[in-house]
This record gives sequence, structure tokens and C-alpha cells, in this order.
Amino acid sequence: MIVKRISLPVMTSAELAESIHWEAEQYIPFDIDDVNLDYQILEGSSLSGEGNMDVLLAAAKKDKINDYTSVITQAGLQPVAVDIAAFALQNAFEANYEFEPHQVIALGRHRRGRQLDHACCTAERRCTGATSTSAATNTPTRSRRS
Repeated sequence: MIVKRISLPVMTSAELAESIHWEAEQYIPFDIDDVNLDYQILEGSSLSGEGNMDVLLAAAKKDKINDYTSVITQAGLQPVAVDIAAFALQNAFEANYEFEPHQVIALGRHRRGRQLDHACCTAERRCTGATSTSAATNTPTRSRRS
């Protein structure tokens, strides 16, 4: 899977929809017909300057998506969306934890095991950390604060 921030000349959403496959071919090392492609226009000023817009481009090989969705289908379920792991982790975090808009959230994998850690840092640099349930043992793990 590939996620890339690209800069393009400012255009309407309709113009972007028509040209995104051609634009994506410049950034994706696979045949464009072999990938599922999605994109999102990023709001705010472009990193490339005036007259440009930034777009978040995501591409996944169709055979990988088919592998994932076939497992879901074989389980008797109907897949409705497939998400990139990092985005899915962010969405799960936002759905389960409350945080202030000014907080910076860092999510990552604990290197010594199969635990997912998160840390919340405010603008004042006060950080807290909490470790989620261990995927290996399905037991809750201790929270830590500093």
C-alpha cells in the first residue's frame, strides 16, 4: 500500500477526478490498472506554494484487497470498506478516546511485544501514555503517566 502527499496545480474537484489516474501514475510504481486508488484534497495552503494544492493519494494493489475481502466474505460477512492500517488505527483511537483539539497524538507499536501504545501530548508538553490490551494475551496492561 502506498500513501503519498502530492502537489498539483489548483483545479476543481471535477477536474481532479478526471486527471487523478494520470497524476497517480507518476507516483505509483505499479500498473495503474492493478491498483485501487483513492485521494483526498488536503485543506489549507499547499507546501509547494501559491497556485498549487496538496492531495493525499492512497493506492493498494487489487490482489491484496481481494485477499482481504475474500476472507471476510468466506466468514459470511459483507465487506463495506477497506482502510489503510495507519488510518484504521487513527479512526479506532478517535472512536474510543477523548482528547482536546490542541493535543498531539502519537500512535505506535510497542517494540517488545504485541501491545499498542499511545501517548497524548499537549501544547504544554505534558505527556501521558497508556498501553492498550495486549493482543498476545488479551489481558489489560498498566497505564503509565509522566
